[in-house]
Amino acid sequence: MRSLLCLMTPRHRPLTQDEAERLASTCRTLREKRVIWTLLDTGLRVSELRDLTRERIAPESHYLYADAPGGLREIPITPRIAPLFDSWFSKHQSFGLSARSIERVVLEVVSRSGIERGVCAEALRHTFATAAARNGILPKELQRLLGHRHLASTEVYFHLARGGVIRPGYRSSGSTGAQRCSD
Repeated sequence: MRSLLCLMTPRHRPLTQDEAERLASTCRTLREKRVIWTLLDTGLRVSELRDLTRERIAPESHYLYADAPGGLREIPITPRIAPLFDSWFSKHQSFGLSARSIERVVLEVVSRSGIERGVCAEALRHTFATAAARNGILPKELQRLLGHRHLASTEVYFHLARGGVIRPGYRSSGSTGAQRCSD
């Protein structure tokens, strides 16, 4: 099994806090904000964002629901994205963008932001997870938010939050855990 680590190429690596703030502030349109802010604030996968529907949002409790091993997982809707969701989903049934369109929005905003390296949409999920680990979330809670089947997949973010390094293309040691390097 390929681990998260072997997919962590430079464009997949989490953004720094400065880069994340710069990316969020570069958004010009509601569509860009809906994509960038939601990915940064929820840690959703691109496919989960693409598949998000009105039925998966509970505005009264400020949660959205995404698939997880064994059912649905509950993800908080932040104050930053709540008004965007209220406005959009009051008029539309679904998120309304394909995975390719979501990736395109990310690439367009990244190119305007001045971030020097390539960044893909998955890097925003990694940014969310690493920031949550840095801010003290418990590993099991982050595992639940991300929808990871194995805790070893989630532990990568705690390693990164402590300043650990991951070599691009580094292979997992097996199906239940991933090796990390600290150089």
